[in-house]
Amino acid sequence: MKEVASSSHVADLQRTKSQIEVLQKEIKESYLGNKLGLAKEILWEEITESVKDIWPYIKITFDQNDFLGKAQEAIETISKEIEGMPEVATEVIKFLNSKDNYELEELGINDRKTTILEVKKIITKKNLILQLEEKCNNVNVIVQRFFSRLEPLTSKGFPSMLVINDKLMPIEDYVRKLTEVGTNAASVSNIRGAATPRVLLNALRDSFFILNEIRHLFPVKPTFTKYTEMDEFYRRVTKLPIPDKKRWEELTNLLD
Repeated sequence: MKEVASSSHVADLQRTKSQIEVLQKEIKESYLGNKLGLAKEILWEEITESVKDIWPYIKITFDQNDFLGKAQEAIETISKEIEGMPEVATEVIKFLNSKDNYELEELGINDRKTTILEVKKIITKKNLILQLEEKCNNVNVIVQRFFSRLEPLTSKGFPSMLVINDKLMPIEDYVRKLTEVGTNAASVSNIRGAATPRVLLNALRDSFFILNEIRHLFPVKPTFTKYTEMDEFYRRVTKLPIPDKKRWEELTNLLD
């Protein structure tokens, strides 16, 4: 009878010990989970503040990207419009310079200088297109560098900055979005398994990665200079008038 009681007592002790160990583990995991959640919350607060600090540069970059599309569309349209014309314009100018005033009057040209300036606008437009292309390429390097650094962050939990039609959302909306992400990240910070330093580090790794990348998203702060230059050449090339189709035929007929 005593042996049975003793065995039952030992079994109870073992069950009690196991229950205590489970409870201790749950308490430890809960404590560490709370601390980890707090750490994530602090990290996302830092991420949010860092985003707010660089938001003016982010907005400039998105504005530049939008304008790039507009400028590149103009380059393509105008290049087709004047295709082959600059080379012919050079020949027309040579022809006009090779004739004396009497010969030009017989051809219906009463003002050599004005006519040459009219033809030269085609060559000028071509040169402006080339310069606009160069300005666009310079800006595009900066813009693509930004997006290439931003893209890997999305796989780590960094939310998109875009709304409908790929437009940049207002800073107030994005701050709210970052706050929600940070709150969600903090609420799912349970640790599975032994809470080793490596486990803790891995749990925070993505948040640390995002914070570091955001702080170094702009190694060189963008300025309006290149953006303004691109806009200037865009306006010049789109507003420069050239001879219409009928007038161009009249001028090219001089070479026949």
